[in-house]
Amino acid sequence: MLMTVVLCLALAACGSGDGEPGDAAPARSSTAPAATASGLGAERFAALDAVYVAQVPLDELEDDADPSDFERASEPLVQACNALEADDPLLGPLRRLCPVLTRFTEQLQGFGTCASEGADACEALIDDVRATLGDFTRLSRHGDAAIKRAELASACETALLTPALAYEVIAGYQRAFELLERGFTEQADRALTAADAKAERLPDGDASLRRFRRGCR
Repeated sequence: MLMTVVLCLALAACGSGDGEPGDAAPARSSTAPAATASGLGAERFAALDAVYVAQVPLDELEDDADPSDFERASEPLVQACNALEADDPLLGPLRRLCPVLTRFTEQLQGFGTCASEGADACEALIDDVRATLGDFTRLSRHGDAAIKRAELASACETALLTPALAYEVIAGYQRAFELLERGFTEQADRALTAADAKAERLPDGDASLRRFRRGCR
């Protein structure tokens, strides 16, 4: 779960995939028509729709997916995220999450080799991961503030905001890595398991895409 959690949480796209009754699976393309009743606007809608579409395939990865498979699957999402207009007051703050996602993925891959390099290497990596999770929380809060300033329709604002549960999950991972850094391995494992369980309650990619399209057209 850790391999995918931050990319998923960026768009509340983890979990079991429980959608709303009667929802059909959305087309996995960014061709959904964009109305402007939500206040988002056609260009912003199209740019964000491409991001939501690109993250859906991450649901199909196994928890123990090879890092190279994860990297290939996440590349379209990173590209779509990087295509968001950096100077846009709404899209810019969301775009700035992209480097955090990439950095976190690289850091997690590093755990496969740090043990062979000595304890100090793993300790440094744990510090880096905790800093990255802190950056994710900070930038997500900044993005949420930008969303609230955008004067969007309520359904669209709700679809775009980072859920409170996502922040709880990140706090859980922060706690787990803090315990790991202090050498409390068993407690860290329990904290990771608890955070994983919370992450499973978040909507999956299909559900997140449906919610975005329904709320922001």
